[in-house]
Amino acid sequence: MPMKAASQERFQTEDACLEHVLKEEFSPLANVPLAMRTPAVCAAAAAGRCFVELNRVPPTSMVSTVCMVAVLHAGRQLRDVPEAMRSAEVCAVAVLDLGMALEWVPDGAKTPALCLQAVRSDGQALAFVPDALKTEAMCLAALRSRGRALEFVPAPLRTPAFCLEAVRWEGVALAFVPEAQKTPELCHAAVREDGRALAFVPEAQKTPELCAMAVRKAGPALRFVPEDLKTESMCLAAVQTAPFILDAVPDALKTDAVMHSAARRRAEESRHGPGPFWKDRDWAGGWNPGWDLAWRMDDWDPDLTPESRAWDLLHNGLGLGGVPAPFGSEALCAASVFLDPAAIASVPERFLSPVLCMLAVCRRGSALAAVPDGMRTPILCLAAVLSDGRSLEHVPPALRSPELCRTACRERGWALESVPEALRTRELCRLAVLSDGRALAFVPEAWRTEELCLAAVRDRGRFLCFVPEALRTAALCEFAVRNGGHALAFVPEDLKTESMCRTAVQLAPAALRFVPERFLTERLCLDAVREAPFLVDSVPRRLLSPELVRAAVEAKGGGVALERLPEGMLTEELCILAARRDRGNLHWIPERFLTDAVLGAAHWHHGPDVSFPYACCAFQTDADWRSGWNQKWDDVLEMEWQDLRRER
Repeated sequence: MPMKAASQERFQTEDACLEHVLKEEFSPLANVPLAMRTPAVCAAAAAGRCFVELNRVPPTSMVSTVCMVAVLHAGRQLRDVPEAMRSAEVCAVAVLDLGMALEWVPDGAKTPALCLQAVRSDGQALAFVPDALKTEAMCLAALRSRGRALEFVPAPLRTPAFCLEAVRWEGVALAFVPEAQKTPELCHAAVREDGRALAFVPEAQKTPELCAMAVRKAGPALRFVPEDLKTESMCLAAVQTAPFILDAVPDALKTDAVMHSAARRRAEESRHGPGPFWKDRDWAGGWNPGWDLAWRMDDWDPDLTPESRAWDLLHNGLGLGGVPAPFGSEALCAASVFLDPAAIASVPERFLSPVLCMLAVCRRGSALAAVPDGMRTPILCLAAVLSDGRSLEHVPPALRSPELCRTACRERGWALESVPEALRTRELCRLAVLSDGRALAFVPEAWRTEELCLAAVRDRGRFLCFVPEALRTAALCEFAVRNGGHALAFVPEDLKTESMCRTAVQLAPAALRFVPERFLTERLCLDAVREAPFLVDSVPRRLLSPELVRAAVEAKGGGVALERLPEGMLTEELCILAARRDRGNLHWIPERFLTDAVLGAAHWHHGPDVSFPYACCAFQTDADWRSGWNQKWDDVLEMEWQDLRRER
């Protein structure tokens, strides 16, 4: 009771409930009082990290938007959607996720396209397809998804060809083949696919060869082998994969080899866990429809995300028989906004609701900018800043209360930029800087204390640029450089030391540009260009030794160094070295150096596909490739990004 009372006290306001459901990772509405489960809170829960459980949503909050997002997350939620809200779009999304969700689709909404999508997802959904829609093509699609869907194929369509197709896809579908059609060829095909299909083979057709193949495929099939056909080799093969099958081995065949093999297999299972047939229920009595159906209902594909299902619905029209208009209904608007929150700007006015706006801003806080001013309520603005603190800039000035600004700065310190001057307090500035060191840029200079500056630099060393010159002490600069080599760019010249520069270059080679020349050594430059060859133009001419130039060219992406070498230092030998390292370096080699030796080196080391036609036609001049897209800058940006990642 005390815990329940504390929970009830915690969720006294809609704001507190909203913050809770946005951060909760499991069952967001479980602890929210029923009275607080408003449409806005339920929409926020639907947009959160896990799907909202519709059985926890009260009828007053059960709107089309919430239902659509719920089935986007899990198709089985369709069973909790009210009948009146099971629109074609909602049903199509549910079936995209789970073919068996066709069970809860109203009969009037079961179109041929929807049923076909369901049976392609799970053949057993054929059980819920109206008989009038069970065409030959649909039944064939179901069999190719789940062979045992043969159970639900109408009798007139259960031809020998259909039955053969079913057992080829799933051997245990033999259970639903009429006895008169169980020919030796059909039984052989079924057992070849799954040894357990032997359970449904007529006794008169169980030959020694067929039984041996079944046991090799699945050890538990030994239970269905007639006693007079069991051999020692067959029993040995069975216990090697399923040691629990020992009780089906006749006493006369329990030889030392069979017993030892079973014991060894049991010992392996005790150490590594059971194999694929670890319980009798997996195979006893052939196939268990109830158990299998339950397993299929809980099955999921990690590659199918709610976003991918929304994309399929909107762009492929799966289950709808054609591509729908993106904003043709409230449910389609919800799917569009779920996939891209910025789409809230394109939603027709008749479908624009507070719940849909809540979904958009909870998915992406910046979507608040596309919400009409008249719909930017305090609860909607709170949801936006809880999703992304930077959304405070889109909150109307009249709604930027001290509490909202504090929430925004706690979530994202950079939001301090959008806090009105009258509401910026020392405590708020400290909170923002602790959340994001960059917020120091928006703290009044009079409030930038040593403690606050240290907190900013502790977040990222480069935030030293926001520290006033008077507070950039030797200790603070040393700390900043150790936390990020790029901070060397903002260290006063008189505070730079040789050890500090060495540390900066080790952490971020690009910091070589900010090292005073008196501290530049050949070793320091060599270490820098090995990591970032584009820095070769930052090395003084006196330190450009042949060893350093060669190291720059041999480094990954070293081709860029060829263009940055001083005039007269580029040689054919270096071009050959670059071509051997990476044929892409040919782009940086001047045309006058594209000799047979250079092209031959690229061809020899990287295969015949490097015919390099652009040496003579496609890229005859530098202007042909430097205009527009410039590969050089792509590589430079990539290397600088690698420096930033290394610094982190």
